[in-house]
This record gives sequence, C-alpha cells and structure tokens, in this order.
Amino acid sequence: FVIPLYLWSNYWGHILIGLIFAFNGTMEALRLSFPAAQRVALWVFGPLMRKGELRRLTGTFYYSCGMFTTMCINPSQEAVSLACLNLSLGDPVAAITAHFVGGRFPRLPTGKSVAGTLAFWLTGLAAGVAFLHGVLGYAAGAAVPKALVAATVGCLAEAAVDVHRSYHLDDNAVIPIAIAVALTLWP
Repeated sequence: FVIPLYLWSNYWGHILIGLIFAFNGTMEALRLSFPAAQRVALWVFGPLMRKGELRRLTGTFYYSCGMFTTMCINPSQEAVSLACLNLSLGDPVAAITAHFVGGRFPRLPTGKSVAGTLAFWLTGLAAGVAFLHGVLGYAAGAAVPKALVAATVGCLAEAAVDVHRSYHLDDNAVIPIAIAVALTLWP
C-alpha cells in the first residue's frame, strides 16, 4: 500500500512512511522495555513473530527503517518503489524457492542457495521492469537498466548481510538502503 500512496502523492507517501517508522520504533521500544507491553505484543502479534524476534527488534521495524532511510536518501518514485518491490517480492520469493528447490542446487559460501538468490534477482528485475515500464511509463530501454541495477544491488546487499552477520545487520533495512544509494549514483 506504500507504493500506490507514494505514486498518488510524494508528500503523503513521505508522511506515511515516516509515521510507520515512528510507530514501529515506539512500539518496539515499549515492547522491549516493559514486560507488560511485551506480553500484549506477544498476545497480538506472537503468531506472526519469529522465535528470534521475541527479544530483539522485529523485521517489521527494520523494513520501516529501511524504507524511511531510502526515502531520505533518494525520495524519487523510482528509488522508493524499486526498493520496496525488491524487498517485498524478491525476498519472500527467494525464501520460497530456496525452501522447495534450494537443496537441488549448490550453496553459496554464505549458505544461501543459488536457486533462492537467482529467484530474488529475477523477481526484482521482472517487477522493476514491469513497474517502471507499465506504471511510470518508462521506455523498455530505460526501464531495464534501472531495474537491473536495483535487482543486482539488492541481491548483493542480501549476500553481504549474510556474510557479515556478526554486525547484526538486517536485510530488511540493508536491501532498500543499498538500492537507494545505487539509484542515487546511477544516472
């Protein structure tokens, strides 16, 4: 729902993304600081949370942080939308692909399956080209290079996060931020 609002109005898109980030940050601070808030959060959101998120920041916080930072780095519709599409479509498609067919393919040094990584890249590329060409009206020749940069950088960012797990980086923040930086530097 962020992309349609952002397309309708950059101003309201900025407001919404900022509010979501502020809300997530506040809720996470309350949840991690007060046992009563933690109990309520687990009662409401427990089934949606991973076991590792019970005592640390959730992926939702990092997602909103990544999108907010993306918007601050490069507020263009292209950058925000490509970052959002790569993360919200590429990441789950990679996980599903790795789960079902990843064992049949070699693994990268990070432990990620080649099939999942390729699925992330292809999904980001296809979604990016479809969005830039179909929604924003880019010519196909202009849409492909931008989508290619976003998908490739998103893939590399996810791989870098997995290699450097000791830094406690989260791909939900790193992927959109890396895409925003790349698209800011890309002409």
